[in-house]
Amino acid sequence: MRKLLACSVMALAMAAPAAASPIINGDFEANIGLVPPNWSVFVTIPGWTTVAGPGIEVEADTVVTAHSGTQYVELDSYSNSGMSQTVALTPGEYLLSFWYQPRTSEPGDNGIEAFFDAAPTSLGTMVAFVSTTDPPQNYWAQYSIPVNVAVAGNYNVSFLAVGDNNSLGGFIDDVSLDAVAPVPEPASLVLLGTGLVGAARRRRKQRANG
Repeated sequence: MRKLLACSVMALAMAAPAAASPIINGDFEANIGLVPPNWSVFVTIPGWTTVAGPGIEVEADTVVTAHSGTQYVELDSYSNSGMSQTVALTPGEYLLSFWYQPRTSEPGDNGIEAFFDAAPTSLGTMVAFVSTTDPPQNYWAQYSIPVNVAVAGNYNVSFLAVGDNNSLGGFIDDVSLDAVAPVPEPASLVLLGTGLVGAARRRRKQRANG
C-alpha cells in the first residue's frame, strides 16, 4: 500500500507532458530546396520572418553538422540579421529552448541574442545572450530560458546576431517553446491518498469476508 501511494504521488508530481511546442519549423528542416552541403539566404522561411538585416541564412550540413536533421540557421549572413516568429499563447509558464554553436573562436563573431515579448514588437525583451566562449567550437549546447505569459495573446520569439558584420556568426537549431506543466496542488495529493487508503481497506475487508 505504501509503495502504491508513493508511486501515485510521484506520478502526479511528474506532471503530464505539456502540449507540443507552438513554434513552427523550430528545427529549420522545412523543405526549401537545399541539398547538403549547401546554403542560401531567405527573407522568409516557414515559420520565420526577417526583422533585421539582409535575411535568414539556412545551411544544410555545410560548416558543421546540424544538431538534428541537416539544416540550421546562421544569422550573420552578409551582415548581422534578426528573425522572428509570432505564436499564440495562453497564460502560464513556458520554457524557451534552443541549441547554439559558435562558428569561430573569435569573441566578436558569434554573439546571438534571444528575445521574447508580446506582439507586435519586432524583437521585444532580450532574455538570453550567448557567445563564443560558451560553448566552444564544434559543440552544440542547449539554452533554456523560463518566460512568463500573464495574458493570453500573440507573442514574438526572436533571435538577433550581434558582433562583427563579417558573415561569420553563431549557429542556431531546434528552437522550442514548451509549457511548463504545473505541479499538482497538495489538496489533490491528499484526495488521491485518501482514495488509495479507502481502496486498500475495501480489498482487505473483501479478503476477510472471503
